[in-house]
Amino acid sequence: MNKQSGKNAPNFEQWLSHTTERYQSTEELPEWDREHAIRQYAPSGKRQRWLQPMAFASFALSCVAVSLVVVQSYRADMAAEVDHRVAELVEQKLSVFEEQQKIRLAQQSKALRNDFRQQLSTSTTQLATYILATNRQERKDDMQNIVEYVNETREDDLTFYAQQLRRAEVAGPSTMLENE
Repeated sequence: MNKQSGKNAPNFEQWLSHTTERYQSTEELPEWDREHAIRQYAPSGKRQRWLQPMAFASFALSCVAVSLVVVQSYRADMAAEVDHRVAELVEQKLSVFEEQQKIRLAQQSKALRNDFRQQLSTSTTQLATYILATNRQERKDDMQNIVEYVNETREDDLTFYAQQLRRAEVAGPSTMLENE
């Protein structure tokens, strides 16, 4: 609060109390007939208040306004309740759908694993059968090659020894001993 400079300046509280004392003491209220003033504008006893058109219209519009406010309030409450119920129902349906999807996903995953295992087992069996068959054929081919090689070597040796014997017969027994 701002204080006025100087010691003689009154503050707000002093001014307010001084003004109220002066107002109360200066004027007295006049004496007048209040009932006469009200009776002057009061309806006569013959007419009822509801028969006055403005009063009836005012009352009717007030009733309509109150009923509209009540209906609007009720409607807003119902809309909020419906929104709440719809949200709950949607949440419930979503949780049920989520659970169903989890179950389906688990079943599908299990089926895929079983199919993969079966396919892997079948592939492994086929691969093993192929490898064994290929190894047997390769071993058979290798054995056949060895037998052919041994037979060719034997033929070559027999041919070589036969030539040596012919040379020995032609040259005689003494030359053979000299070569060694």
